[in-house]
Formats: sequence, structure tokens, C-alpha cells
Amino acid sequence: MSVVAVDLISSYRDFNISTDKMRENYIANQKQIIKQEVYRVVDLISYNKSQSEILTKNKIKSRVYEAYSIVQHIYQQNKNIKSDEKIEQMVLNALRPIRFENGIGYYFATRFDGVEMLFSDRPQMEGLNLLNMQDTRGQYVIKDMIEIAEKSGEGFYEYYWTKPGASGREFKKISFIKRFEPWNWFIGTGLYVDDIESEIKSELLSSISRIRFGKEGYIFVNKLNGDALVSNGILFPGTKKLWEVFNANPERMRGIFKKEYHAALKPEGDYIYYSHVKLTDQKKESPKVSFILGVADFQWLVGAGVYLDDVETDIALMRTKLNKQIQERMYFFILIVIGLITIFFLFFNWLNRELDKDFNLFVAFFNKAARSEEKIDRETIKFSELDQIAEIANKMLTDRKQAEESLRESEEKLTRSKKMESLGLLAGGVAHDLNNVLSGIVSYPELILMDLPDDNKLKKSIETIQESGNRAAAIVQDLLTVARGVAITKSSLNLNNLIGKYLNSPEFNTLKLYHPTITIKTNLDSELLDVRGSDVHIRKVLMNLISNASEAIEGRGNVTISTMNRYVDSPLKGYANVITGEYAVMAISDDGSGISADDLERIFEPFYTKKVMGRSGTGLGLAVVWNVVQDHDGYIDVKSDENGTSFELYFPITREEISGTPLSISIEDIKGNGETILVVDDLESQREISCKMLEKLGYHTKAVHSGEEAVEYLKEHTVDLILLDMIMEPGMDGLETYRSILEIRPKQKAVIVSGFSESERVSSAQSLGAGSYVKKPYLMGKLGIAVRKELERKL
Repeated sequence: MSVVAVDLISSYRDFNISTDKMRENYIANQKQIIKQEVYRVVDLISYNKSQSEILTKNKIKSRVYEAYSIVQHIYQQNKNIKSDEKIEQMVLNALRPIRFENGIGYYFATRFDGVEMLFSDRPQMEGLNLLNMQDTRGQYVIKDMIEIAEKSGEGFYEYYWTKPGASGREFKKISFIKRFEPWNWFIGTGLYVDDIESEIKSELLSSISRIRFGKEGYIFVNKLNGDALVSNGILFPGTKKLWEVFNANPERMRGIFKKEYHAALKPEGDYIYYSHVKLTDQKKESPKVSFILGVADFQWLVGAGVYLDDVETDIALMRTKLNKQIQERMYFFILIVIGLITIFFLFFNWLNRELDKDFNLFVAFFNKAARSEEKIDRETIKFSELDQIAEIANKMLTDRKQAEESLRESEEKLTRSKKMESLGLLAGGVAHDLNNVLSGIVSYPELILMDLPDDNKLKKSIETIQESGNRAAAIVQDLLTVARGVAITKSSLNLNNLIGKYLNSPEFNTLKLYHPTITIKTNLDSELLDVRGSDVHIRKVLMNLISNASEAIEGRGNVTISTMNRYVDSPLKGYANVITGEYAVMAISDDGSGISADDLERIFEPFYTKKVMGRSGTGLGLAVVWNVVQDHDGYIDVKSDENGTSFELYFPITREEISGTPLSISIEDIKGNGETILVVDDLESQREISCKMLEKLGYHTKAVHSGEEAVEYLKEHTVDLILLDMIMEPGMDGLETYRSILEIRPKQKAVIVSGFSESERVSSAQSLGAGSYVKKPYLMGKLGIAVRKELERKL
């Protein structure tokens, strides 16, 4: 309230002080304003006029360089296959019809002996020797140009010459010439300074007509002969007198113009006083003062005026407005403060209660989703964003149930080969939908967490939802690994380094928390040879085997990780044939109770497990191990008895050098600079997630729901990058869409996204020019890196 009181007292005091001085200062201030505005416009006119010759020179130099490029190109293309005479004729034919600057600009070409080779304006002069030709002021034009070409190779030249479509020869012309050495020619063109000045005048008048200042301020321009050019934003052709345009009282307008004319003749300009109708009331005349300044070069006068009686009206309006504002401030300030406090308190409490309900519902769902088929009741959810996640989560549950039922049916009917083929078809069919489903569960929490304070009690619940989504995404990835192998991209790596990184990772620390009585030992060969493989997938193999070994031990025990080099030249257990050669072996052994003979035959089958499904495993761990090793052209040897179990994994060695570790990238490195990105996805939820992430990173987005719509949009618009889903139904898929886009935008940049693993269609899109591939579901960091990398890639 003290702030309001101080504001009220200060407002009244300032108002009283200002009104006392306002009357005496108003006219002086307004006169100064209109004088400054007029001088500003005159300075603009003077500056633009001074640029006319510079503009002329820049234009003709650019045109001559264009002509020179044409001549150079024709000469280089034909010098070895045609005679100089034929090439010269080709050059003349190419330059003769060229016109520019509304038809008045043309090219000429002259030999150093003075013979005119090209004179587009006066072709009858071609072939003549013009060494002795003079302009209207006695300059030897051709001789002077030859001297410039011989000494400097190129340069400007001013003279007075004829003008197409105009009589006489007293037109100042600026030309630029450039020597063409193979033939001892110079090529040139020129423009008339008065044409450029005419363009400048037209542009100036258009700009002046748009100038506004103060309450009713505008600039007017008349010729010194009385022709009207600009008044109150209206452009006139300059063919009618001021009193003919404003003909309500011609004699009065003649008198006003007479005052304008005499003021314009004074070097510093002058003020004139007269009466004129007001723009706001055409029936009322009021006293007015205008400042006039002449522009001798253009024979113009420039002026601006202000009404002298506006001050009293303004003071009265200010007093009424101030009183009203003060009253409104007092009432509204009190009401708004009370209202905002009440509304904020009620809304915040309601929001917290509803968010608590919704997030508790999600936490409960994800806690039991792995072992239950109960769906989320969407009728109880209040927020549309969370309802979308609920829809996706329920669909995920349905898809999982269908996948499990289909897999159980196939297991009963099929034979590491028919079962795997069936699993591949199943995983390929549902992976896209499952990853789209999981995108909402992984991405929406990230967007919510970015705007949520660290001390908000909902943060833990949201992180739990995101963590559950990430675990589900990992299961989908395991399915794809089992069904389709590992990845297209492999590099040279050392198993010892990989083991060392894992033993220092958060995942391993978490494993130790669950098995505190287990001791992990290592026996690593320091001379271990490198292998070619996927760091991510071999790391997954290591994690699964160490986790299984730890769980196989009851009470205290040891898990040992060993590496060694071996030369294999005979079959291994379970394999009829092996490829002879050097292998790097990674062995994980435990001193648990061992695996029974019956179980040992089936341990690599998908979903075969002795654990409780969903609680301590998915039944995919050893299936993933098997497929990763197969994908790396390796072998597995398993030995087990009552004293423990040992898995030995054989990987073919490579002599390639190990690639370096990529540098970490901060969030600032992946922020956008306002680039426009077109998001193409057939699912609304995916489009919304992608757009929100990209907008958070500083990009502008446009989203379409199909490949056909994307192609139509790009026919009329341009974008910096496309975020393109590979699998879209119905209609064109991502690869077909990108092919169609390249037909209309040949160098269009794109980032590919898909719920599938890397595939031949992804590789095909990249071979056409697409950039990085990002697998769904993705977080903002992974998406941002891919987008930034592609935008910065040089084509």
C-alpha cells in the first residue's frame, strides 16, 4: 500500500508541475520537433542523392563482370575446337540482345585498334574505327577507354553521350570497361546518372509518404514551381499544382504556397504561420505552424506542421485521465491483490490434489504392470497430457499381453530356429507400436521435470514413471536383439577396457547393493587382442551373465571374470564346425549350485527362466547373450556342475585400431537458433512429443501426419530440417516420403526416427542423403544431438 500512496502523491505533484510549464513549452517543443523531422528528411534526401553515382558504378561494374564471365566461358569452351572468328561471332551474338535497367542498359565491345566490335544501341557503328570519336564536350572516348584497359585492365570512365529513346547527346554517362586479353578487346557498359536519380526520387517520395510522428504529424513535399508531390501520406504524380489538388479554396492554398516558397529560399529554412482544417475534424480550422526547408538540387521544398491549440485539449484530457487512473489504481490494486492471492491459493491446492491422484495412479500402475493386466482407469484422470500417457500405457499393456499369448502359441508349434524366426516376425511387428507407446512414458516426464521445481513433491513420482518407461524400452530392445541380431554399426574394441568400464559403472554398483555377499574377482590377460563388435551389446552380455551368476549363489560366494587369447582349430561343444583362427575369450564363472542337465538344454530359449517373471527377470537375458555372440560370429561354451557354472564366450580378433571415445556434449551445444523443423509422424502423440522437445531446444516446428502431407507442404514452403518417421500407415512410409521430397528439394536435410532397430530402409534413406538415425523412444538429449549434428553438416 505504501507503494500506491507514493505513486499517487508523485503523480499529482508531477502533473501540477508539468501543466504550469506545458503551455509555455508546448509551442517551442513542437516547433523543434517539426524542424528536426524536416531536417531529418532533407538529410535523407541528400544522402540518397550522394549515393546515386556510387549506385550507378556498382551496377555497371557488376554487369560488366557478368558479360566478362559469359565471354570467358564461351572462349574456354570453344578455343580448342573453333576458330577465333567463329568464337568472336558467338560472343557478339550472346551479348547483343542483352538489355537491363528497363531496356536502357546495353553492352559494347571495342578492339585496341579502335574498331567497334559491338555497339548494341547503334549497330550501324559496328566495324568502324572510332578512335577519333568525341563526346559532346570534346573527350576522345575510345582513346581514353583503350588507355584505361592497357594500363589497369579495367576502370570507370565518365562522358556525355546519347540516350536510347531520348533526343540529344548531353546525357552524363558513367561506363565501366574490362580488358579481354586473348583478343585485345575491352568490354563495357554504362548508365545515365539522371535515370538513377529518377529512381532515387521515386523511392524517396514513397518512403517520405510513410513517415509519421506525434499526434498528427506528417511530411509534405512540393516542387518549387507549385506541383504537389506528397501530402498526408498521399503520393501525387507531380503534374498538378498544390491549389489544384486541394481546390476547396484555391486562393488560400496559393497564399500558403507563397509562404512556403519564400521560406524554402532561405538557406536555413523558416517557420510559416497560417490556418488550416484539422485532420480529425474537417469542419474546424485551427492555427498551425510549419517549418519549410528547400532542396535546391531537386527543386523541392520539404515541410511539416503542428496545430497550436492542441495543448489545451491535451491538458484537459491529461487531467481527466490522471484522475480516473488514480481512482482505478486504488480500487483495482486492492481487488487484484486479494483476488490473485485467493485464486492462487485455491488453484494450487486443487492442482496439487489432482496431480497427486493422477501420479499416484501412474506409480501404482507401473509398480504392478510387470505382473498384472489391470489397466489405468482413464475416467479418473483430470489432465489431458496425463490422459494421453494413460492411453499409451494401456495400449502397451494390451500389446504385451497379445505378444505373450502369440509367443506361447508359437512355442507349442515351432522348433534356436523356427521359434526365433517367429519371434523375429512378432518383435518386428510390434516394436514400432511399442516404442511409440513408450515415447510418451519416457518423453512426457522429461518435459514435465524441466518445468518442475526441485523441491516439488511430485518429482519423485514422475521420475519413477520415466524410469519404468526406460525399463520397458530396454525390454523391447532385448526383444529386437533376440529377433533381429545386434546392430549394423561395429567398431574395434578391447574386452578388458569394456569390463573395466562396467565394473566402475552405476549399474554395477546397483548390482552390488542387491548382492552384498558376492565377491567379484578378475583375471584379465594384459596381452588380450582386440575384437570387432558393438560396445553396447557386448556390455549387455556382460551385465546379464554377471547378474545371473550372482543370483545363482546362495549366501557368500565368488564370481570371476577372466579374459584370454585362444587359437581354435577344433570343434567346440555344441558346434559341429568352427572357423579356425584367433579368438579373444571372455569367461564368467561362479561357485553356485550349478544348472541341471534338463535346464542346460533350454537356457538360451527366449522367456525360459526359473525366476519369477517381471520380478527378477524377463526370460530374455541368455537369449540376448546367445544372439549377440551369434551376431559377432562367435561361440559359447557352457560348463556346469554342482560346484558352479562357467560361460566362455569366443569373439574373433581384429587387427583394426580402437576408435577414440567421443567427447561429452552439454545441453548448450544442442540448442537451436530458431531453425524450422518439419515433424512427420502418423501418430498425434509422437508429433506432439517431438514438437514440444524441439521447441524446448529453441526450434520452430510444423507437424504433419503423413508422407503425402509432408510432400504437399514442401511444395509451398521451405524448412531447415525434417524429422521423419520410417514407419507410417497408411500411405507412404519414411523412405518413399524422403525420395519424393528429394525430387522437389534435392538437398533437403533429414533425421530418421523409428521404433524399429536400424534396418535396410534406414540405411537406404541415409544413402540418399538423410543424416542421423534416432531410435524411439528417445530423450531430449539424444534427439537434440542428432538434429544439431545434421543442421551443421556441410552438404
